[in-house]
This record gives sequence, C-alpha cells and structure tokens, in this order.
Amino acid sequence: MQTFVGAVMPILELDREGQFPPLKGQDDRQSFLCMDEQVISFCQTLSALLLNDRKARSFADIVTFAYFCRKANIQAISATLHNRDRRQGWGRLIHIAPSNIPVNFAFSLMMGLLSGNRNYVRLPSKAYSQIEIIVAAIEAVLQQSQFASMTSRILFFRCKRDSSILKLEVGRCDGVVVWGGDQTVAAFRALNKQPRCVELYFPNRVSCSIMNAEQVMACDSIALRRIFQNFYNDTYLVDQNACSSPNIIYWVGNKAGILSAQEKFWEGFQAFLSEKMSPAAGILIEKQLDLLRNIHDCKTELAIRHHGPYIWLFQNRSLSDKRLRYGSFLQVELCNLEDIVEHIRTNEQTVTYFGLNKEKLAACLLAKGRIVDRIVPIGQALAIGVHWDGKSILANLSHEMDVL
Repeated sequence: MQTFVGAVMPILELDREGQFPPLKGQDDRQSFLCMDEQVISFCQTLSALLLNDRKARSFADIVTFAYFCRKANIQAISATLHNRDRRQGWGRLIHIAPSNIPVNFAFSLMMGLLSGNRNYVRLPSKAYSQIEIIVAAIEAVLQQSQFASMTSRILFFRCKRDSSILKLEVGRCDGVVVWGGDQTVAAFRALNKQPRCVELYFPNRVSCSIMNAEQVMACDSIALRRIFQNFYNDTYLVDQNACSSPNIIYWVGNKAGILSAQEKFWEGFQAFLSEKMSPAAGILIEKQLDLLRNIHDCKTELAIRHHGPYIWLFQNRSLSDKRLRYGSFLQVELCNLEDIVEHIRTNEQTVTYFGLNKEKLAACLLAKGRIVDRIVPIGQALAIGVHWDGKSILANLSHEMDVL
C-alpha cells in the first residue's frame, strides 16, 4: 500500500539561494531536549509509513532504516544515554552525507533530531530511489498536525562540492557531521568554524568478514540462501562502497574443509546473484579499471578466480590495502580463529561473522590490542547505530548540563 505518493519535501539549491533560510518559527540559537517525545513519536510514525509501503519495502536499506526508527528501538537507545534528561542539542547542525550510500543521510538526520538539534542535511547529487522515497515519507509525516512544528528542525539541500556558500554556513553553524572520504573530511576540517563548533567526522575505513568453513558446510539450502541474502545486503547492495562492507573474506578451518566450503558458498552465491542482477556496463568497466589500478600499484600479476561476471576472487595479500568493489574479494585462509589478529588492518571498522563465537572473536582482538569498531553478524554491516567508528554519536551531538 502506497501511502505517501505526491508528498514532496522542498530541497534547497543552496548555491542558487545564496544562504540557508531561517527554519520556521525558531530563534537561531534554539535547541531542543535530547530524546524529545515528539521526535520519538515522529520516528515511530515514519517507521510505520515506510514499513507499510510496498515500494519502500523493496529496498533492504530502507527497511533497515525503518526498523531503526521503531519506537521500541529508540526507547532502548534512550535508556543507555547517560543523564539524558539534562541533555539538549547544540543548535544548528550541518550534515554532509556520502555520495555513494543512499540511506546514510536519513540515519544522520535521525541522530541530529534525537540529540535535540536543528538539521541542515546535504543530499547526494546523484539520484537514488531510496532518497526520493524517504524524503517523501518525511514530508508526509510533517504534514500531520502533531508534527507541524518539526518543520523547524529539518532542511534538505544540495550544492556544489566546493560551494563557497556552504563554506560560509559552516562558519556559522554549531556543529558539523561529515560522512565521506578522507579528502572530504580533510576539506571540512580545514574550514573556519565557531570556537565551540562540534565536529564529528567519519573518514575512510575498511571492513572484513569471517566464515567458519565447517558451519557453512553444515547449512541446508534454506539456511544457505539466508546467508546469501545477508551477504548480498552487506556488499552488492551498495557495490561495496560502504566503509562497513567487507572486501576481505577470512575462512577458518582446515585446508580441505575451507576449499569445500568456498566452492559451496561461491557456486551457490553465483546462482543467487544471477536471479537478482543483470550485467551493467558501467559497473563492469569500473571493475576492470579497479583491477588495472591494482595491478599497477602492486607491480605484479593478479590471479582472479571467476564465478560468473559478478564474483572475482583474489589470493594476493598485497591487495589488503587496495580498493576492491563490485563483487571483488580477497580470500584468506586461517587455521584458527586466533590467527585473525595478525591480519586486522589499522583502519578496520566492521568485522562481520558467520558460524563463530562473537565473544571469543572479541576476546582474541582485545587480548592483542587490535582495534575494530564493530563485530556483527553477516547481514548487519550497513545497520548504522548510535555508536559508529567507536564514537557515541548522540553523546557527541548533545550538550550535557552538569548540576551539582
């Protein structure tokens, strides 16, 4: 059931307008209480609207976002926030969403709302159906009388990457949240800002996945298909462009068991992909260009094991710090789970796992001083939470009043 067709949220073209307009009815310095009941109700209403919409439900990343917005989830988050009754937002936040992850802007907006701020959110210039659907749903909720006052807390905009207007606005705001590559982060760090401006940056990171070969072999067809769907959501859904998408797959087990598990997994996954995907010329060209760049950088030949056009598998360890996208994976065999500590990269963010004890995995990494930010089951790589890159987003985006 489509419940919000025709609702269109105005998107400001910042370079044309010349400045941010004041958000309706608000003192420029005003902020709001953290975990405001109206915001929680807004989240729940938005969640229900998205989950009841057939088109929205066809996008796994929208469904993930909608589940994040459920009232029960928000209340559970609220319960973990220290001194939440004496927290409020800093004021005006500017959010810079990444260009290659469609739903990230919506998560960033919700963090800003829940922490009590007014939010100016830059949308990607590239058109995504997910953005259109979520923005239309937000507008539909704001049109309800009980949420009308919340229009003062949300403004979507687009602008050029090097917009001089945006640079001026950054100098006036109370906080910036930047999701992007290292170059984007560096550019925003260098801009002039107010002395108390709160800055939250999420630069480039890498991620991996760990598979228990014995457990993969034990899967029946139903369980295996569930793994395929979850792995697809972590990787192919965003072409491995997300920092939390794995580009290295570690297999734990004995040599014979790993070879059997790899064959079972990749052959089955190739058949799964053939049902969901059709070759896109642009992606295949980018994949070839990535390969040529990696050959040049590694200064060696790279052997590829193909499973159709969608899966390229590598063994050369020199690729561990190279860009692998569009279904390209480096495979590494481990005799024991403990061996993983020697392979964790310095900028490792997310470790997804299947068939392993998560507590044992965490203990292995902690014992050797290896830093990762998240250990989550396969299928949860893109599920952004209030703790990301080792930072408490809500705590950083809200001001705590100390009363003695």
